[in-house]
Amino acid sequence: MKSSATLVSPALPPGFVWIFRFDAAGRPESLASMAAPDLQRVDEGFYWLHLNLADTRARTWIERAALPDDVKTGLIEKAAHQHVETSKDFIWGCFADETREFDRTSGGFDFFHFALSERFIITGRRHPLHSVEMTRNALNAGQCIRGTAELFETIAGHAVSAVAAHVTDISKGLEEIEDRVLDDEVHDERKRLGPLRRRAVKLHRQLSGLQSMLRRLEETSEEEASDDIRDCAAHLLQRVDSLHLEIRSAQERARLLQDEITGKIAGETNRHLFVLTMLTTLVLPPTVVAGFFGMNTKNLVFAESENGTLFAALLCVLSSGIAYWIMRRGGMLR
Repeated sequence: MKSSATLVSPALPPGFVWIFRFDAAGRPESLASMAAPDLQRVDEGFYWLHLNLADTRARTWIERAALPDDVKTGLIEKAAHQHVETSKDFIWGCFADETREFDRTSGGFDFFHFALSERFIITGRRHPLHSVEMTRNALNAGQCIRGTAELFETIAGHAVSAVAAHVTDISKGLEEIEDRVLDDEVHDERKRLGPLRRRAVKLHRQLSGLQSMLRRLEETSEEEASDDIRDCAAHLLQRVDSLHLEIRSAQERARLLQDEITGKIAGETNRHLFVLTMLTTLVLPPTVVAGFFGMNTKNLVFAESENGTLFAALLCVLSSGIAYWIMRRGGMLR
C-alpha cells in the first residue's frame, strides 16, 4: 500500500516533515498520523521519521523520545563537521548534503543528521536537502527498502551522486579553460578559474570528511554495527574514494592552469613593456635635440640658416638612428 506525501503534511505531528513505515518486505507507506509511532513497539518492518530541526517542537520531541542522551545530542546540536558515532544499539552522526530550493538544488550545503537502529531511522535537517528529497520521491514511486542500513545507503548515495555531478561539472569547466589557455592567443581565464577552484576546495573538504566517516563506520566492530551497515559503508567508501581522487586531480589541474595563465599573461605584459621601453629609448634622443633647439639663447645653431629646420629634423632622425644602432650592437634588439 502506498499513498502520496506532501512536503509538510498538516496531519503530521508538529516538527515532522514526513513519516514512512516499511513492512517486512520493504514496501513503503507514507503516514499522516496525528501521533508519532512508539519506537519501542515496532514489531515488524521499520520506520523512517524525518524532522525539521529548525522547528523547536521537533527538538522537543527528540528530547522526550526513548533515545540515549548521546543520540539526542547528536540529532539536536548544530554540527561543525561530518562524523559518525556508534554504540551497541545505535549509530548516529551527520554528513554534508546539498540544499534545495523548491524543485532544484541551490548549490549550498548543510548537515544531514541521522540516528538509526534495526527498527527505525530518525533523520533531521534545518534546510531542505537534496538526498532525502530524492529518496522520498523514489519511495513514493514504489521503491522497496529492506532495512535501515539500506535506507541509509540510499540517502547517502544520493548525496554522493550530487557531489559527483559537481566534480564532473568542475572537470568540464577546467577542460574548456585548458583549451583556451593552450591557444596561441592569450586569454585571461582567471575569472572563470577562480570560482572553479573555490568549488573544488569545498568539495575536497566535504569528501575528506565523508571519507573519514565512512572508513570509521566500515572498521566498526561487529558488536557496534551490523554486517549490513559495514557493507553499506564499504560500498559508499568505494565511490567516495574515487571522487576524492578525481577532485584532487581537478585541484592539481586548476593549480597548473593558474600557473600557465599567470605565465602567459606575465609574458604578454613583458612584451608590451619591452615595446614601450624601446619606443621610449628611440624617441628620447630626438626629444633632447628638440629641447636643445627650443632654447631661447643667442647664436643658436641653424638659427640664421635657410634650411635650419630641415637640418634640425635630420639631426633628430640621426640621433634616433644612432640610438637604434647602439641597441642593435648591444643585443637589446633581435
